[in-house]
Amino acid sequence: MRRIAVFYTGGTLGMRASSNGLVPALDGIAERVARLAPPNVECAFEAFSPLIDSAAATPAHWERIACRLAALRDEFDGFVVLHGTDTLAWTAAALSFLLPGFGKPIVLTGAQKPFSIVGSDAPDNVADALAAACFMHLTEVTVAFGRRLWRGCRVRKHESLALDAFATPGLTPLAEFDPEVLWHAALWRVDTVPFSLRPFNPNLRVAMMMMSPGATVACLADMVERNKLDGLVLLSYGSGNTPDDPRLLAALARAIERGTVVVNVSQVWNGAVDMNAYATGSALAAIGVWSGGELTPEAAQTKLQILLSADYTPEQRRVHWISDWAGEGAPGLALLN
Repeated sequence: MRRIAVFYTGGTLGMRASSNGLVPALDGIAERVARLAPPNVECAFEAFSPLIDSAAATPAHWERIACRLAALRDEFDGFVVLHGTDTLAWTAAALSFLLPGFGKPIVLTGAQKPFSIVGSDAPDNVADALAAACFMHLTEVTVAFGRRLWRGCRVRKHESLALDAFATPGLTPLAEFDPEVLWHAALWRVDTVPFSLRPFNPNLRVAMMMMSPGATVACLADMVERNKLDGLVLLSYGSGNTPDDPRLLAALARAIERGTVVVNVSQVWNGAVDMNAYATGSALAAIGVWSGGELTPEAAQTKLQILLSADYTPEQRRVHWISDWAGEGAPGLALLN
């Protein structure tokens, strides 16, 4: 008998209709989940209070989920987190980084349509997540969605309505559940470090800003000047380019001098940042902006917040940033040379 802990945080999966639209609810979710469990699997269901729409999720929620997983690690064989889809990618990335060496499956899932609606994707997603959580050799954080299993620190939501709402840019799924079950175990990461819960400060001011033509440059420069940020993720064009506007470079340089860590991540779906490809990228590197490599925006923001929560020296921060923590596509140690 395998024991799986199921945490329900809220989200569309369990929502019900109200006069103001869908709202989080608890009605019958535990029973529905139990009926979807594989044979010889016991589910222990726990609902967070209050339930949240994932659009309202904050770093404090990442911390809460991670701490609960850590507290129950020795009591269960696997874990499933039922979560809203809007910010699921952030939570999946955060858990991937917060729980190194966890050694047991952690599978997140949700749904585009509530259980209560005919044609809901919730039953398939939950059943697939429970099946994945039973595999003792699946020792990384994953997302079961759209009949596929995805790496948690690489996943992104790419559809707002379609049922296959998630994927990992540049990375094939770790498993497929339709039309037949295929476990691509050769792609699974193997834990090589002892378990620990990384320190985390949910109150750090880590912001993200996407470049766009027009007023964005002036707005970004003003925001950086007016706010003392601990970290900033720039979503740049293409391979890491931003406008060559002196105001922007000057504001970023002053922020970096004040201690803000600024990282450069591409806003495009596939590809990586190469800050030496164009002069504009080189100008960012010259003032101390870090490359985000292949990191997704979600992975970049969560990793940066976790990195800044630790008591590292500036050099240690740099080494950890370019090191691979969970298969996230870090820039690589070559950047130190």
